[in-house]
Amino acid sequence: MMPNQPPSESRWPAVLLAGIGALLVVFPGTAAPIGLPLGVLLLVWRRSRCGAWAPVVAARRPAFALVAVLPLTLFPIVDWALAIPRLVALLGGLTFAFALVDLIRSERGLLMSAVTLLVGGSGLALLSPVIAEWPLYKTPVLPVLAPLYAQFPQLLSGAVVGTARGGMHVNQLAGIASALLPFSVVLWAFARGRVIRLVAMIASLLLGTMLLLSQSRSGYLGAAIGVVVALSWAVIAMRPNHRPAWTVGLVATAVMLGVLLKPMIWEWGEASEAAYDSLSGRLELWDRALLMLRDLPFTGVGPGQFSLVLHRWYEPLVLPPATYVPHAHNVLLQLALDLGVLGMAATLALGGTVVASAVRAAHSPLRRLIAIGVSAGFVGFFAYGMTDAIAIGARGALPIWALLGLGMAIDHLTRMARADGIDKGANVGMLRCD
Repeated sequence: MMPNQPPSESRWPAVLLAGIGALLVVFPGTAAPIGLPLGVLLLVWRRSRCGAWAPVVAARRPAFALVAVLPLTLFPIVDWALAIPRLVALLGGLTFAFALVDLIRSERGLLMSAVTLLVGGSGLALLSPVIAEWPLYKTPVLPVLAPLYAQFPQLLSGAVVGTARGGMHVNQLAGIASALLPFSVVLWAFARGRVIRLVAMIASLLLGTMLLLSQSRSGYLGAAIGVVVALSWAVIAMRPNHRPAWTVGLVATAVMLGVLLKPMIWEWGEASEAAYDSLSGRLELWDRALLMLRDLPFTGVGPGQFSLVLHRWYEPLVLPPATYVPHAHNVLLQLALDLGVLGMAATLALGGTVVASAVRAAHSPLRRLIAIGVSAGFVGFFAYGMTDAIAIGARGALPIWALLGLGMAIDHLTRMARADGIDKGANVGMLRCD
């Protein structure tokens, strides 16, 4: 272990790496020519300065395993123009998450990072009316909302493959909300301090509004499950004296959500339109995805290749010909198709290790609350991901990488506190360079 480094010497590379990682996720094609070489140089600098490529956390091994299996995904690629941005975004996401760990040097830093994530989610929700393509093209869940969409001027166009005008797909916004809404709600309900609770309240309301407008059944279900899990867990962990009242409230909330969601899901099952947003379309996609996975289990079909391979060798019967299908609409199937079964296993191990290590390392109220929020966010996202997906190399995955970074930071703070002999739950101050 090297001695503590002054902020001016040790913080700026992590700031640059986090910024580069975020840019590679959001703008992989534009940022890659400069971002990739600069990111490699910064990682080499970290390796020479600290003796390690990444902070020492439990999730480091599955992250390295994921990178190690990426060469396997190159063999089946047909269209490199579609694959390279996904691979760049995946590497950018990993870089961003680990750089976030380097940046978070104290509980104050952990709190500020959580606030930044909430502010970012709020900003996305505020921008969503002008960057998304709103659901005029699918059977509405809430028809009463239809007149609102005509009032939203779409300012983003030509940036996203597969949508009519190149704006963000509303189902991707719903997936982001399914991960961030449980995180914001638990901080709103249980965080100490008026400022953080105010920020969390605003984020919850804005993310909830964005989710409502998306009319995504998968998003509704995922967010509902994530919020219930978050509040239930937080009640047990944070406020044992209030358990009876909170338990009654949570049961009532779960019942109410079930009553509201049941007709939406039932109507979806009866819908007959020939599109991948229908149940029949989803079932056919899952069938074709399983056939692909049976044929190419270790390599998958390659990042970004799903639609091309689907129409060339596994032509669907329900979907209209040449319909662009961005993914298999199931997060587990899509991970396996993008990365092969080994890559899927490494990705799931990465997420599971982050959650488990964060929960084990949560020795203070703040760390415990962040760990609960991160865990519930993943629960909400994977519940959403049973009938929809955000591909691992998609722009919408950036909030998921941020949650991973926060979870790993909890583990890292506690490891460094133990190594330095600092009491659990104390502000650990400047961390050592690993």
